[in-house]
Amino acid sequence: MPDTRPTVLVTGATSGLGRYLALELARSGWQVLAHGRDRARVADLSAELDALGGGTPTAGRSSRSPRSPSTWPTSSNRPRSR
Repeated sequence: MPDTRPTVLVTGATSGLGRYLALELARSGWQVLAHGRDRARVADLSAELDALGGGTPTAGRSSRSPRSPSTWPTSSNRPRSR
């Protein structure tokens, strides 16, 4: 039988407000897709979400990843158009 729970993606889910929201939403019956930069903290959160019945696949990404926001173009390093 397909999962009929509402689903939410929480970014920054490993600390602060993101973590609080992920846990509260799971307690309220939501299926939580959690994302964070620290893979170990995402794994810890995933175990907590599973215990609450709201666990689903999670994603962790190193902040040193070449595609992290710190490497995205900014107004100071973006090529100028002619």
